[in-house]
This record gives sequence, C-alpha cells and structure tokens, in this order.
Amino acid sequence: GSNRISELGYSFIYNTLDDYIKPTKGMVFSFSQGFAGFGGNLNYLKTEGSVSAYHKLFGDSYVGQLTLSSGYITGYGGTTIPIQERFFKGGDSFRGFKLAGIGPRDVDVSGDYGAVGGDFYAIGTAEIRLPDLVPADYGMKFSLFSDFGTLGHLDTPFRTCTAVTCIKDNLAFRASAGISIGWKSPFGPVQIDLGIPFLKAPYDRTEIIHFSAGTGGGY
Repeated sequence: GSNRISELGYSFIYNTLDDYIKPTKGMVFSFSQGFAGFGGNLNYLKTEGSVSAYHKLFGDSYVGQLTLSSGYITGYGGTTIPIQERFFKGGDSFRGFKLAGIGPRDVDVSGDYGAVGGDFYAIGTAEIRLPDLVPADYGMKFSLFSDFGTLGHLDTPFRTCTAVTCIKDNLAFRASAGISIGWKSPFGPVQIDLGIPFLKAPYDRTEIIHFSAGTGGGY
C-alpha cells in the first residue's frame, strides 16, 4: 500500500567562511533532524550533520578542505524504513562511484544488483584546491580529492536471503581518489570528476568519469 508521511523538522547552520563561493579559510557546520508521524503512517527520526573546514596550505597557493558528514534514520512504533526514505550515495556525493553506486544491494539469481539504500552513512572528503593552471580568464579550477566512508545498516527484515534474492549489506569501507576540474562556462558552472575507487565492495557500481552542471562549481 501507499505511505503517508507527515514530517516536522529543524536545521542549524554555523558558518565562518571568508567567502561563500570560493572559501580559503573558516568552517561551516550544519545539523538537521526530521520527525515523521503526526498523522502519517510512517514513524521515524532522521538525523544528518556535516562539517567542512578550509585552510590555506603552502602560503596562499593551495587551499585544503576537509569535509565530514553523517546521517542516520531509525523507525519507531513498528515502522520499518521504506526504500524511498533511505540514504543513497554516489556520483557527486561519492566520486568514483555511480549515483547510488555504494551501499546495500539486492542480488537476484540473474546476478542483477539493485540499490536499496541504507539507514546510515558516514562519508568524508579531503581535497586540495590547486593554483590556477590556466589563465584566470578561462574560469577554470583544479583540485585533487579523496572521498571515503560507508553506507549501510538496513533494518533487520531487509537483511534476509530467499531462494531468489539476497541483500548485500556489510558496511564495507570505500575510498576513491582523483582530480576535479571545474569550469565557469557561459551556460553555468560545469564540473568533471575523474575518480578511481581503490577500496570498494564487490557489488558496488563504479564510475571513473562523472559530469555535473549547475551545481556551483566552487565559484
């Protein structure tokens, strides 16, 4: 049957960045919670938080960034978290992997691996913004990055295996590294990430080249 969701929540943000678009120092912290219930037929608490810190390295030539984020959703009152409310990571949120490329997957007898999301994630990013490698008029930026973390921890009913399907959910630690290229194009920000996963689960879906547009691009 269909689910009815009624959710109330709040969020908190603390920001000391010197520049909102292209920061070189400071930090930003965010925290949010959502409570579902209140007339709906799903009852859960969803919590997410993240912190990003920026610092100049080697004089003013390089900028280091460290980001840590985590989230957890848990049901109460007999609610098992449905797939559409779980967390999915990959693509922009974990480079080197496809969208929804990491985390629990449903494996059937044909060998197909379908993403089912997870109730918990913890992901980090270490990134170094490089000096301008081309004239500033080209509007390009380059950075080296490493993304790392995990996604998983399903409710118990979803961990069982049957004769035709089995959920793979082991909270395996993943990590990738690569280079990110941003371009302030005439049509809006464009970003290309070249990421190589060097730690992954056998059932993950990888993606070496990821393209995104209109997401800010660090400008």
